[in-house]
Amino acid sequence: MRYPIGDPGGRADRPVTTFIFTMEDPRDGRIRCVGRSSDPTARLRQDLHDARDGELGPKNDWLRVLLKAGIRPEVVIIEAVEDPNRAASREGFWFTALSRPRASSR
Repeated sequence: MRYPIGDPGGRADRPVTTFIFTMEDPRDGRIRCVGRSSDPTARLRQDLHDARDGELGPKNDWLRVLLKAGIRPEVVIIEAVEDPNRAASREGFWFTALSRPRASSR
């Protein structure tokens, strides 16, 4: 799908991709969050800002622990969704899939 964006010379089109991503703890590789955004870098910046600003919630508590230790979460893109009508359902799919307990490899 293409969406018009303004530019000084008239109208231009560009595809809009929504990225499904995980935020992982760099200390142990554990997935702590599944999200979606057309700009995951900006989304991480906003999430870090919210955590620094004292917003409540388990994700922000975890981000504050990382920030205090001088580290940042790793953002891993797991899917690119071209159809914006499917982005929420794909995020839900990954949330469910990655939340399932995994069999031990011991």
